[in-house]
Amino acid sequence: MKQFFGKLLKNNNGLKLLSFILAFIIWITIINVIDPSDTTVFTGINVNVLNTEVLTEQGYIHEIVEGNVISITVTGPKTVLDSLSASDFYATADLAAINPTDTYVPITVVCTKSGVASAGLKITPRTERIKVSISNRETRTVDVELKLVGEPESGYTVGDTSISPTSIKLTGASETLDQVVSAVAEYDVEGATMDIADTISIHLYDEDGMEINTSGITLSRDAIRVKIPILILKTVPVNFVTSGALKEGYRVSSIESTINEVTVAGTVTSLSSLSSVDVPADAIDVTDLDADTTYSIRLSHYLPSSVKILSEVLAEVTVHVEEVTEVVLELPTTNITIENASKDCSYAFTRDSISITFKGLKEDIDNISVNNIKASVDVQSVSTNGTRTFTLDVENIGECTPVGEYAVGVTVTRR
Repeated sequence: MKQFFGKLLKNNNGLKLLSFILAFIIWITIINVIDPSDTTVFTGINVNVLNTEVLTEQGYIHEIVEGNVISITVTGPKTVLDSLSASDFYATADLAAINPTDTYVPITVVCTKSGVASAGLKITPRTERIKVSISNRETRTVDVELKLVGEPESGYTVGDTSISPTSIKLTGASETLDQVVSAVAEYDVEGATMDIADTISIHLYDEDGMEINTSGITLSRDAIRVKIPILILKTVPVNFVTSGALKEGYRVSSIESTINEVTVAGTVTSLSSLSSVDVPADAIDVTDLDADTTYSIRLSHYLPSSVKILSEVLAEVTVHVEEVTEVVLELPTTNITIENASKDCSYAFTRDSISITFKGLKEDIDNISVNNIKASVDVQSVSTNGTRTFTLDVENIGECTPVGEYAVGVTVTRR
């Protein structure tokens, strides 16, 4: 009997198989009792996109439209699941074999925690594919605009600003770049009293003035260096003079300008020696004029380069010209003053009056009379009897001047 069972155990392969199966069932039963299978959902897992250079090398650019963050369902031993978190899983979407016309890319998820790979986990992404948008990849150059907000302290203003660089390159999908209308760097100068040097960020805007999300755009520079001079203000008068000779018989009656003073800006040094804006005579040449004439003068041309004029405009300078007229006034010689007379002599004019011609603008000529004339002779060098001729000194009457020279006879008698 003993030999019979010995042969049976040695030669019956079916019995061996049956024993193995029974042992496995018993093991599985024990495992499920001790560490039962369970299912857990993990959320917030980022999908890593691999081999993006494949598209870049072909002149394309991609954007993930959907599925960049997913949830997964994991089935496995409860003790293993309890030891896991979302950070233990690594999700990928491989663009190595994608075509530019493809829209979806499969997602693969693996568990990266050490010692868990052989635990028989079943990982199922709830989102099986990411949705991608593939577009032509372009690079464009756009100018950077510096936008200042606020105002410096009272008595100060902003000078000529400078930025570096003045333009940047944008790389991205053509339809995304088409939205970009401006690249702007903004700086607040409110209350500033000193020069500013700083680094400021660049923002992109569409045609409606809305800021564009740059996540899909690569900027060659995302910030610029800016220099903003803060200058002192000063108000100074403007002076005008003329050059050249008017047509004979005419005189400048007045000079009228639309701007008689200007506000300028500069450093303390540049403004210390500036008391006025002096327009040179050759800027207003009146040669041979016989009528009113207006000149357009750009005042900034006559300022130092270190000084800035605010609200640059042309000064319209009108030279008013009037014809010179003449009037003859009969001056009684009794109105002539004898200067340096000797107390030992008496003096008598040889004539009762003398005709004196004055010339000037009509409005001035109309307002003068013989009573306005101041005339004199100097007899200092004469102290002997006789009649002599002396030069008559006639003063101007306002803007009216005497025409020619005049002489008068005086009889000198010693007492």
